[in-house]
Order: sequence, then C-alpha cells, then structure tokens
Amino acid sequence: MKSLTRYISILIAIIGCSLSVSANNGATLLDKAADKFQRTKSISASFTMSGNGSTSNGKITISGDRFVIEMSELSIWYNGRTQWTYSRANNEVSITEPTPDELQQINPFAIVSAFRKAYSATTISNSNGVTKIKLTPLSSRGEAITSIVLAMNNATLYPTEIKLSLDNGETITIVTKNIKEGSSLPASTFNFDKKAFPNAEIIDLR
Repeated sequence: MKSLTRYISILIAIIGCSLSVSANNGATLLDKAADKFQRTKSISASFTMSGNGSTSNGKITISGDRFVIEMSELSIWYNGRTQWTYSRANNEVSITEPTPDELQQINPFAIVSAFRKAYSATTISNSNGVTKIKLTPLSSRGEAITSIVLAMNNATLYPTEIKLSLDNGETITIVTKNIKEGSSLPASTFNFDKKAFPNAEIIDLR
C-alpha cells in the first residue's frame, strides 16, 4: 500500500508541475503549468495506473496542500496535517501525522520540493500539441525512480500520461483524463468522515 500511495502522490505532484528544471521548452511549459496550478482553487482528475501486471482506476481531488484519493482498493484523505488511509479489504482506517520525510512519499508539495532538488528535465519531443519531457534524478544514490517521461498537453498545461521507470526494472504508467478546475472546497472534504464508515476499525498511529 505504501508503494501505491507513493505512485499516486507522484501523480498529484506532476499534475501540479511545480518543478525546477533546466532551461528548455519543457521547462517553459512546466513553469506555465506551475503558475496555473498555483492560481487554481481546486483540481480533480480521473486516472488509470498500470504496472506489474495490474491496473487500478481512481480519482484525485487537490486543493493546495490537501488532497483526497479514491480508488477501488483504498481511499486517502489528507488535510495538511493528518492523513487517513482506508483499506477496503481490511475495513480499517489508519491515522497518521506524516513526518517531513514521509511527506515526500504522500504529500504533493513535499514531493514537489523533492523533485526541485533532485531532478532535471529534458524535452524529448514536441508535436501534435503534446510535449514529452524526461525527468532524470541528479543523484544516482538509492533513487527508487530512475526516470520519468511526462507527456504534457500544450493547450491545457496538464499531463496526459506519466511513465515511471523504477530501479527494480518495473514501469508504472499513469494515464490522466477528465482533469477539471473547480472552486474552493470546504475543509471537511479532506477529513475522514467516521459516519460514512461506521464499522471500520480505527487504528491511530499518531
């Protein structure tokens, strides 16, 4: 589950596209996307994630440093401090307050910061309204992700496909669709509602 949430959070970070990258066409596009993301009150997107012989579908809603993830396997709420992860298979809710290190795997803005420090970008191609950008880690020490290929829609400034290459040889492909900008959302959107899961076991790990 930890790996799954990590890949999902990478998706959220890339949708934000607030990366510090080398000066090329891809960087210019990402800078525009980052500015757009910062001005947007909320973003929602559906996605399909495939890899290691399995495929999962889900939906993400993002507002600032808060997010909600809905998948068939699990749901995650993060309100900027507390995270609730609900496992449907176990009917359990784990409550945590992620450390800064843990937030690099589960918090969009923490991951963005990690990308800023650890990745460079190179434009691979730009045709038919789509720019493909390769993100490569600046350090090879213990990096689980060896490279990312990001396909960006030049008009909408949002990603259409993300391919993650991992150090174990696995490739994770994330296809995004139905990305929509929305209005401000109430704080309760990003909090776990116990009334909706009355029989779930609560495991408080804080």
